[in-house]
Amino acid sequence: MGHARSYDLAMTKPWNAEQASGAGAPWRPRLPLRAALGAKAISVGDARKAGVGRGALSNRGLERPFYGVRQVPPQPPRAGSQARGRSVDEFQVLRIRQRRRILAYVPRLRPGQAFGPRATAMLHGLPLPVRMLRDTTVDVIVPQGACRPNAAGVKARGVPGRNFDMQTVNGVPCTPPELLYCLLARDLSEVDLLAVGDALITEADNYPNRTWFTALSSAEQLTSAVIRWSPGTGSAQLRKVTPMIRLGVESPYETSMRFHLHESGYPELTLQLSIFHNGIELARADGADPEARILYDFDGDGHRVDKRQFRKDVRRPRLLRMLGWHDERLTVEDLEPSPDAFVKYAHELRRRRLAELTSQTPRAEE
Repeated sequence: MGHARSYDLAMTKPWNAEQASGAGAPWRPRLPLRAALGAKAISVGDARKAGVGRGALSNRGLERPFYGVRQVPPQPPRAGSQARGRSVDEFQVLRIRQRRRILAYVPRLRPGQAFGPRATAMLHGLPLPVRMLRDTTVDVIVPQGACRPNAAGVKARGVPGRNFDMQTVNGVPCTPPELLYCLLARDLSEVDLLAVGDALITEADNYPNRTWFTALSSAEQLTSAVIRWSPGTGSAQLRKVTPMIRLGVESPYETSMRFHLHESGYPELTLQLSIFHNGIELARADGADPEARILYDFDGDGHRVDKRQFRKDVRRPRLLRMLGWHDERLTVEDLEPSPDAFVKYAHELRRRRLAELTSQTPRAEE
């Protein structure tokens, strides 16, 4: 009808624009939903300003994650897009769904409000227990005494004014790393809290599920935050766990292995110890017991599906054995649901290794 517009669908002017939109009100062509809304959630008010009609916003195909918010459903993956032999990680699916739901609440956030520690941890890709990944509640923090949101599916937590702080990440108000660490102490076990602490200070670019590219904090910053937080909720646990945080951890399972061995009285492991032979690195262990010459490594699914890595893992024990090292490989079943059997085995292995090394030591000539 003569309207040259750069929209996906051409919309024509109503027969009586002034009557349809109100006397004197400028007429705006209505946009197709996916073009107007995009992949992000949008408030109904902002969508109307963008030219989306009331009828379109009532479309049953739109997601309504929260009151007054609309979101276009994600497009299903194309047939054959999944690599052959690769299974979908259930935990990864949960993380993706939760991040999408968390970001859908952005239009409802008000000044002075920020996503809480659990939501921020998911946006950063920090390690959290499965029960938290399955909880669809979006947590928000506000200064203590301030008005709290009461939307369905949202839980607000008041933070004392002396501790309250916010940090904007990609335009999204979030809990700063140090405050996040302190707030999570209320809801996490010691080992899970330690995993978060290790992940916050690591610079490892291969840490699983991470969405950042450098350390989010430091051991010194976390220690200072714990001092400022005391005597807040979880202070006792924070004081116990924080000194155990170590730099260089590359996965939450490494944290779990180290924690359970440490709690059992096993000597502290040396992290990321490299073993060289003729100038070539044969191994870089997640944790090492140099005295007993034992290397501990956690094998994730990457070691199973990557042929090159698998073949390297087969050769490695033989090479290390020739250099006097025992190579111990772990999987998730060694640590979950209970690490007791592994811990008992590790102590016995250490005892035997020390006895072997002692017997192999040449006696001094009398």
